[in-house]
Amino acid sequence: MPNHCELQEDSGEDRTLLPPDQPPHKIARHERTLNEKPRSHLGSTWPKSMPCPSVNLPTELIQRILLRSLPEPSWSSFQETSTTLRSVALVARVWTDWAQSELHRHVVLRDETTTNLWLESYLTERPKSEARTRFVQTLRIGGGTSMRTPPHRFDEVLARCGAQLQELWLSALKDVDLRQISSISNLRTLDCVDLTLGFPAHLIDFQLPIVKPSLQRLETLIIKDVDIASSTHAIMFQDHNFPRLEVLYVDSAEVLAQIFDELNPDLYPDENDDAVFPRLRMLSPASDLRVPFIYPNGLLFLNLEGKFFKDHDWSDDFPSLPTTIRYLRFDRSVDVEDMVDFLQLVSLTNLETIFLPIECQDPVEKDRFPPPLSKQWFDSRGVRIEYEVDIYDDSLALQDDSQPWSFLRRVEWVKARHPRKELTSPTSSQGYRRQRSEGGEVI
Repeated sequence: MPNHCELQEDSGEDRTLLPPDQPPHKIARHERTLNEKPRSHLGSTWPKSMPCPSVNLPTELIQRILLRSLPEPSWSSFQETSTTLRSVALVARVWTDWAQSELHRHVVLRDETTTNLWLESYLTERPKSEARTRFVQTLRIGGGTSMRTPPHRFDEVLARCGAQLQELWLSALKDVDLRQISSISNLRTLDCVDLTLGFPAHLIDFQLPIVKPSLQRLETLIIKDVDIASSTHAIMFQDHNFPRLEVLYVDSAEVLAQIFDELNPDLYPDENDDAVFPRLRMLSPASDLRVPFIYPNGLLFLNLEGKFFKDHDWSDDFPSLPTTIRYLRFDRSVDVEDMVDFLQLVSLTNLETIFLPIECQDPVEKDRFPPPLSKQWFDSRGVRIEYEVDIYDDSLALQDDSQPWSFLRRVEWVKARHPRKELTSPTSSQGYRRQRSEGGEVI
């Protein structure tokens, strides 16, 4: 007898699990549980000897797989993350709560509209959202326009995130009062780019209480293109220290001292230069940052930019650099003459890798560059060269392109080779970023 197609439903025992008056073929896929068998088979018949296929993976494993499919948190990846998580929530109901919690884990509030929507969602779903806001790990505020605007409802947003917030990124804002973040005890990363620090109008005459000690778990501090409002004369964090700071990028020591008053080197004796940054490992210094106060003995990575050489008489400072430095990077804004003078002056006995702009690669014409920039000169000293090429990346759109990404990429590069498990949270976005090994070819 020839084979034929027939409609075969499951047994009556399975049918009792169906909602009343709901045919099996009209049940939406996302309403079925993860391991639930389909309730109808159109066009096929399962032999009794062949069991119906099913997926029976642990929920934790599935969540890990889905997490790896998400893009890394950034200013521009939120839309892709949101779309992916919405699709995940539609596949199975058991994944909905996880997808919603993950969506709240990395928040981007570009303007007043997105801020209001995020706060209103908290109010309309208060029982569930209150629990989800405890999972907020990274918060990005600003960048909605090309002009600096005040952060909308800044105090309310910080209150919703709670004390467990780990990363705070601020960009293209004005009247930012950093005193409001003093209660975030678990903050690991503070990124301030293109800001005007000051006191909002409603807080000018208000004495905001400061939690002391503040930001004691801070590991990464970025201060770039930050101004202080002329009406602001108060120091935002008094009697401050950095017991766990590992990464520091600063282009103005004056601004840094206006935020944290204890950065005055005159307050520390010469023999105790490590008191401010006892664990600093990666540094991009400002031209007015004093030496050797800022260079602790454990420094691994030094990043130098063109502004540093142009605005600073460094010739008397650098001979005292710590010998622990293994990685040295010159930004493409540094003149070749400054690179040569620096390499001839300093003595870094433990230097392993130097990062140079692609323009410094050995040319076809011999003797175009002095020996300190030739491959033979580095080979004779056992130093590896990596040449950097600036490539535009669409994922670094909007405020991403104002970040010191070349420095931050090298920070992750160094961290991958010198991990500090006791200082890195496995749940932070920095901790779960994928580390890619890099070879010695042009990068």
